[in-house]
Amino acid sequence: MPEPWKSITGIEELEERAATAPPSVNPSPQFGRAVPQAATAIPLAATGVTQAPTGMQTQLPAGQRCQFCSSLFAGQYFLVGGQAACSNCAADAKLGQAKDNHTAYMASVLLGSGAAVVGLILYSGFTIVTHFYYGAFAVGWMIGAAMIFGSKGIGGLRYQVTGALLTYLAVAMSAVPIWLAEQSAYAGSAVDAARETSPLLLIPMGVVSPLFLLAANPIRGIIRLVVIFLAMGIAWKQTHARPLTVNGPYSIAG
Repeated sequence: MPEPWKSITGIEELEERAATAPPSVNPSPQFGRAVPQAATAIPLAATGVTQAPTGMQTQLPAGQRCQFCSSLFAGQYFLVGGQAACSNCAADAKLGQAKDNHTAYMASVLLGSGAAVVGLILYSGFTIVTHFYYGAFAVGWMIGAAMIFGSKGIGGLRYQVTGALLTYLAVAMSAVPIWLAEQSAYAGSAVDAARETSPLLLIPMGVVSPLFLLAANPIRGIIRLVVIFLAMGIAWKQTHARPLTVNGPYSIAG
């Protein structure tokens, strides 16, 4: 059988090297070495992790250890949330992710409600002093961050709905102390202004205050509604589901 013909230009060799070249890498501030950029993943049903296609692996130097159990890598490694892990830790991380439950949700609601009260007070005071209404965005961020902290990172649809609702209530209810501060100029004090209004009406007035403002001043009312909507969007984004990403396997040099 005749020997295979090889091009004297070396094109075949270059093509072969290009097919097996590793992807570009970015330095990792956590580990002080290069780790691969995210690659298109193929589901690996056996372990629940994702597998990099052939030719898309980046080699780490030999002797590196798992960031979770400190065991030496045996020829390959995975990335769990951006950290290098052995195959056992990668599978455990994928299967052992925190699950949503009633306890996590109630803790999230409790902290989110506390953040809503604090946000209402700070936002009302800030608006009364500065007449600047865009601090509502910070209220949405505070509520979303508090809810995620309370749930230990668990998010999802019901967290998003709750976070958006708490944000609306906090920002809308701020209209009550702001209105009382404005009325104090005529009644002598905010306390006197509150006494002239039935306490039973203050809460529902606050809840529907954007509609009152819209009816009284359409331009200001529309701006107010847009601000509230954007603040709710911030809380919605903060409380989205955060599944743990597990990618690999990648090869170890040597």
